[in-house]
Amino acid sequence: GRVTDAAGRPVLLQEHIPGLPHQANWMFDAYLDGSSSCRFAATGRKTGQYPAYSGMATAAVSERNDEVSSTALALLGHLGYAGPVDVDLRFDTRDGRYKVIDVNPRVGGTFRLFVAPNGVDVIRAMYLDLTGQGVPSSTVPDGRRWVVETHVMASAVAYRRDGWTSAGWWLRSLAGTDEGALFG
Repeated sequence: GRVTDAAGRPVLLQEHIPGLPHQANWMFDAYLDGSSSCRFAATGRKTGQYPAYSGMATAAVSERNDEVSSTALALLGHLGYAGPVDVDLRFDTRDGRYKVIDVNPRVGGTFRLFVAPNGVDVIRAMYLDLTGQGVPSSTVPDGRRWVVETHVMASAVAYRRDGWTSAGWWLRSLAGTDEGALFG
């Protein structure tokens, strides 16, 4: 049912979903064509956020997660969505389900995390489709790493303060990075 306040205005209720950010926060980036068919999709896990625990990704890793994909695609299909999309989900350990947190009907800030070996990402898939060139089958490999160089340290400080990461986490988060948001 619909929840309203005393004046009859709709009220939005939110619930805290427990879990450590680097384990619970997932992303789904995709491009769906004019008939809502998914032409490119990838999933990944946020390993750092700014502000810590609830903000934009500061570090992330690509990781295939079929349940995240099916959850996001079910919602988008129900809506008849077409275009680029960035969906944030959170794993709820209480019931073992992924909950949609945020749907951004646009290219997400982490889109360069999701680049297939053939160079296809959300933007290239959209371009190829809209220009009638066909979108090649593309799979983003697991383990591709991405960071926002200027913000990852701020989240590392908060996570260290709270005791779930070590002092060297920030340096290790930069090691092996495939692409930086600012410096490539």
